[in-house]
Amino acid sequence: TSFSIYTTLANPQLLSITLLGLLLFSFINCLLFSFDKKTYASRIDQWVDITETEITFNYCDPFGYEGINSYEYKSENKNEFNWLIIQRDEIEKKFLTIKNEEWLILYTDISKEPFFIGYGSFKGLEFINYINPKNVTASSELKEKMQTYYGSNVSSLILDSPWVESKTDYGIGEFLLLEANGRYLYLFNGYVSYNKPYLYSYNSRIKKLKISVIDDVSKTPIIFEIEDSPNPQKLDLGETIQNQIKIEILDVYPGTKYKDTCLNGIIFKLF
Repeated sequence: TSFSIYTTLANPQLLSITLLGLLLFSFINCLLFSFDKKTYASRIDQWVDITETEITFNYCDPFGYEGINSYEYKSENKNEFNWLIIQRDEIEKKFLTIKNEEWLILYTDISKEPFFIGYGSFKGLEFINYINPKNVTASSELKEKMQTYYGSNVSSLILDSPWVESKTDYGIGEFLLLEANGRYLYLFNGYVSYNKPYLYSYNSRIKKLKISVIDDVSKTPIIFEIEDSPNPQKLDLGETIQNQIKIEILDVYPGTKYKDTCLNGIIFKLF
């Protein structure tokens, strides 16, 4: 090895070729891994790549085309939400976007169910655990003429279907009981609506909560400060918990119109 290095240094032509090769390698590496490209996987055969200017749908094209298709997009922020807009053949698609470094959820105006839910790691998909709605109990649930906002709604991430407590105040002390399955809890705060995005600020959101393990009183409850954002927030429970837990509201961000406190969804990650 020392001989080859010495030979390279002693031969200007060989040195130039070596330096050119290193520069070419760095350039290719930059093309492949820069530009802040982020991948979110829904399944092993379905994912989305996104950069600051372009989104690529891998076998999940919103216009119905097969294969892998890329689109430049525009982004706008309105009513606490980020909106992502793409166009093809004069047809425009506008996505309500719920996003952080680990999650990307896209909604359209066609369905209340997410068009795409992706996690930021193919390997991590196997550790994601969704809540069984049958194992969720709420201390109270708001009932309106056309809809009841059940505690079990936190399992679905369906638009216009959060859990909403039913107390006349801000719901301080109201809680959910559910089966935990993981060390990390991803919390989706507030009321999320495509057609009425203003309902996020109209209604109250959780500002502080307490999580207790029901089946093990020796475990000290954990208090979390929650951001006023509809984007997923990662709460570290300190260890993997596979028992019933209690999620209690301690404080809220008051709604500009309603006192009702809303929680859009919860997802667990094993570790």
